[in-house]
Amino acid sequence: MRLIRKIYWIVMVVLLVAGFPYEGPGEFITTFSEYVFFGLIFLYAAPKVLRIGSSAKRNGYRGSLRSSMIGGLQQGTSRAVTNFMMGNGGGSNARANDAWARKAAADQRVRERTQALNDAKYHEYYAKKNAGSYDGYRSANRAQAARNKARNL
Repeated sequence: MRLIRKIYWIVMVVLLVAGFPYEGPGEFITTFSEYVFFGLIFLYAAPKVLRIGSSAKRNGYRGSLRSSMIGGLQQGTSRAVTNFMMGNGGGSNARANDAWARKAAADQRVRERTQALNDAKYHEYYAKKNAGSYDGYRSANRAQAARNKARNL
């Protein structure tokens, strides 16, 4: 789908530039806005509409193919137009957002764990370097706290 979108936008730019002798900036802006509007409908609403009958099949509906197609077409069109008008890009859904949030949280935990392990190594170095002194004792405690933090993340 990404390749289709890239090709489509390249074609739109070529068409916009190919018809260059515009009579003024107003005509150029009008043509550009039409290309963008119809391009967004083509790229975001059309793929939703073309998933004909998928929701009816998923729900176990065993009616005729024609009624399944009409129901899927109505639901797909309604969902695509609603998403487009509400401004969520016409394709994002709650499951994708939840998956993204889970991945972001997992990545954040990995970063924090890595930072804690790096802190532990840093404090271990100074604990060994200053062994037998109060600074060595404090560094050993900080290294142990960093290891515990990394273990609990």
